[in-house]
Amino acid sequence: MNFEASLSYDSSRAMIETIANTIGADKKMFEEVLNIAYTAKDMSASRAARVIDLNTEIYPELGDFYANNIAKNIVALECSRTKRSLCRVLTRHLPEDEEVLGYFISFAFEQMLSPSEPIALKVYAMQALFNITLQIPELKNELIQSIEQQMPQASVGFKGRAKKLLKKLHKM
Repeated sequence: MNFEASLSYDSSRAMIETIANTIGADKKMFEEVLNIAYTAKDMSASRAARVIDLNTEIYPELGDFYANNIAKNIVALECSRTKRSLCRVLTRHLPEDEEVLGYFISFAFEQMLSPSEPIALKVYAMQALFNITLQIPELKNELIQSIEQQMPQASVGFKGRAKKLLKKLHKM
């Protein structure tokens, strides 16, 4: 299957599912689509990222295996739609490499605090940071302060997730 050609003309959920099912647990095909997410200059990148997101839901072992790679490369991406889907992957599969995790933590805080990023990306970044605090409790206070700083101008969607996470953070 020519993934790039398929992703360049069809953004439907059915096409995303078809490609994810074609990939299955095959690492070579997964890497091919992941490379499209990293390098494509058109809508193919965000569509490829949606495939990666769905594929790591179906095959969590791929998400675990590629979490470091995704976290390392997400910081260089410019497309918010692509970052959103890959950040969603990282809410379920955290990088194990400490240096990469550090880069991702900085990235996630930047996205969550950015006035120009879409709400969905901010919410996934916030969720990923919360998940990281379960492993690194020292981040708890910084995350609480950052979330509270965003609350006055935040959207309803952000506030809803933020309230749930703040409640859990205060109980930790």
